[in-house]
Amino acid sequence: MKDYQTWGERLFPPPIKGKAAKSVGMRGSKGRTQNKAMSKPTLSAEQRSKRVQDLAKKLVKKAPEVMVKITGNSKSTAKISAHLDYISRDGAVELETEDGMILSDKESIRAIMDEWADAGDIPKHENQSSRREAFNIVLSMPANTDRDAVKNAARAFAQQTFEGHEWFMAEHRDEAHPHVHFCVKASDNLGHRLNPRKADLQQWRETFAEKLQEHGIEANATRRQVRGKNYRPKTQAQYHSDKRKRPLKHEQTRRTHAVQEIETGIKMVEHPALIKAKQTRQEVIQNMAHFAKASMTQGDKQTAVGLAIHARDLPPVQSKHEARVKALLRAKSEGNERQQHEPTKTPQTGIKPSPTKGAER
Repeated sequence: MKDYQTWGERLFPPPIKGKAAKSVGMRGSKGRTQNKAMSKPTLSAEQRSKRVQDLAKKLVKKAPEVMVKITGNSKSTAKISAHLDYISRDGAVELETEDGMILSDKESIRAIMDEWADAGDIPKHENQSSRREAFNIVLSMPANTDRDAVKNAARAFAQQTFEGHEWFMAEHRDEAHPHVHFCVKASDNLGHRLNPRKADLQQWRETFAEKLQEHGIEANATRRQVRGKNYRPKTQAQYHSDKRKRPLKHEQTRRTHAVQEIETGIKMVEHPALIKAKQTRQEVIQNMAHFAKASMTQGDKQTAVGLAIHARDLPPVQSKHEARVKALLRAKSEGNERQQHEPTKTPQTGIKPSPTKGAER
């Protein structure tokens, strides 16, 4: 049992309490406040064992993975208001607050922003503040997931995770994957401030997966390294540039570098991050093998075999540059192949052929 728990938590590290940043006093008050650590308290041994078991079983079953991402933050009521206009589609999409109030027009949003500004703890303009006063968060699931279940699970997630904070929620249904936007006020009603770290984001993902499970949707929350995902999720800027089919400037530069490598034959030096990713992959495979063996010892043959198959099928670790070079070479090869198989056409000169000798009488 000890080996099972040890290797299970190496493969699925439990969220740990992140280091709190320096406490900052509320605006307009003489006292000081503490940052609010969002990480879950230490679990019991039984709970820890059940956690790794559930994560492993869902991993081998290819359960859909939740996505929880902080997409940005705001330092003033003006910026918060602008973000609320965005997620509400300028009033076309209803906003829901933490107490269940439904806002369907800009005037209602402006009234709440005026209240926040008048309270004195959030300035009206960005240049008046250096700290984050609200966090923009997105929760989403893959396409074909029940949208009502996602919305209800997201609401339950926020009620538990952001207890004591004011927040706004907007559900978007104009894209294939169901997703919900949140705008959460950094300070709660006691003056404690959100200070989300990497460990907190993992805890948020696991909490969202639990809420989805409660609403009848199977979901998982494993690290991308365990799933074999080499790249971080796209940023908002990348997502919108792809949607508009207008690549960002740095993406154009990277494509130029890929073309240069193909033309010159000189490969780029491996980035330290890629070297680290390859080392992490080896650690993941090692931990997975040990945990599979421990699962077999526990009598869970199905999970053990599933983990072995999962490890075998992990895609190779490669940088985006390497993937881009391979894609360009593949496209070039396919283009040459098509050209070879196309029938040769007689060039059209526009000049009529002269009649053959003896044709005229």
